[in-house]
Amino acid sequence: AAAALAALAGGAAAASPPWADRDSIPSGCIPKLPVPEGGRCLFDDQCATDFCCPYFRSCLGPNGLQYTTVQAMGDSLRMAMVWGEGGAPANTGGTQHQTSVNGAADVCNRESSVLAAQDFGRCAPVNNDVALADSGSLIKAFDLTHAQCQCDARFQAEYEANAWTGTFIGGVFLNFCDYSDWRYIVSDAGADNCPSESTRIVDLNECVAALTYLQMTDDTDNMNGNLGANARPGCVVNVADQTVGFNKDNLDLGDFTLASTERYLCKPGMAVDANATNGSMDEATTTDDANGTDDGDDGDDGSTSTTTAAKAAANDCTLAAPGRAVLLLAAVLRLLF
Repeated sequence: AAAALAALAGGAAAASPPWADRDSIPSGCIPKLPVPEGGRCLFDDQCATDFCCPYFRSCLGPNGLQYTTVQAMGDSLRMAMVWGEGGAPANTGGTQHQTSVNGAADVCNRESSVLAAQDFGRCAPVNNDVALADSGSLIKAFDLTHAQCQCDARFQAEYEANAWTGTFIGGVFLNFCDYSDWRYIVSDAGADNCPSESTRIVDLNECVAALTYLQMTDDTDNMNGNLGANARPGCVVNVADQTVGFNKDNLDLGDFTLASTERYLCKPGMAVDANATNGSMDEATTTDDANGTDDGDDGDDGSTSTTTAAKAAANDCTLAAPGRAVLLLAAVLRLLF
């Protein structure tokens, strides 16, 4: 059963490019659920906000990377690398973009180095395309271990271990590219039922516990949970708006193909006991649910409130940043071709 659960994590990450596919890039998967705002990432399409800051390698919204959010998550590595708390700040070489703006150190300093070297794709996607292999003289395969990307060694270690992309639940890292330690299982896009070794969540309270654990928005009271006998059954995630709904009317329904933006939230079967070695991820539900609720609230507060400390204002890398980079890249490519 444990092996079956581990298989849900996807293929093992390769050591170096060329990459066979996105899942071969360490921490480079397209996750079943988007990483929440403030979580860790490599690419825009991994984030609920649709923007992964290339300097902080974090999913950001218009308020940028919030000190209070990362602190509440318990992400000690980013606290050290970005703000120098609990460890040395990131040392990535070259001119630090964020340090010059607001005193926060870069996790990677890819923009100036890549454009100067004209090795596009190595440290960031080119027009939203991830380069899996070298192409011609200018496009290079994505590889954040390369010196040109100027990434902190601690980040590189987690990247190479397939342990960077994800968020924190109750101070414990939840890997969005490896589902073997998740308390709840998420179905694939287009699935008509839960994966093997798991079952649908058909209890409303358990559905609320699952969405709280995953820090998603509770939409289970929509129409009092009476969505009709022909609607999707049980506990379902809408990845487009990060909500979880529940339908009481057809809990005994067989296979039912969900919409493209929906995923079943499922509970492991016998595999739960097999994963019991992972302490805090499999603690008693009441303890972790309380932690999940607190952390979800903290995350929401961090993404919407005004920070009170000057060092919390690491917010220059916002949704506007990709526009500048893409425009500059387009201009350079026009000159070259």
